[in-house]
Amino acid sequence: MLYKRSEQEPSFERQFGTMANAMVDEKLPMLSKYMLGFQVIDKNQEDTEGVGAGIYDLSGMYIYVPSFFRKGRIKAGEMMFL
Repeated sequence: MLYKRSEQEPSFERQFGTMANAMVDEKLPMLSKYMLGFQVIDKNQEDTEGVGAGIYDLSGMYIYVPSFFRKGRIKAGEMMFL
């Protein structure tokens, strides 16, 4: 049996991105105006674990802020890659 999500139920990717962005905004509020987007890099089939990154553009220098979702908790905004 195939399971199809309704249009009103947010996807894992959307929920993860929203929660990760909120955590980064809380820890690094000065970055929010430079955000380009959030990309889920990998997740498990059950949508209980995932890795993603927020991408920010500071005058042509891209900053990647990784986020990790595991066991119902998110870690984000603790490191950056230039």
